[in-house]
Amino acid sequence: MKTVLIIRALLVAIASFILSLYINNPTITALTLGIICLGFLANLITYRLITKRDDEEEASYHSAHSLQ
Repeated sequence: MKTVLIIRALLVAIASFILSLYINNPTITALTLGIICLGFLANLITYRLITKRDDEEEASYHSAHSLQ
């Protein structure tokens, strides 16, 4: 899942950068950089939530099997 998030972030960054090259406007460029930052932030939050959930599932699995 981590690889999927990294690939998605890179695709958004590349697409936004290419778009900013074709549009020569400082406002659009600033918005593009904002979109890139928000995309990376969203991916980071998603990754943290997935990692936390996986850790909780693993901990509950180990505690359930240690009781047996």
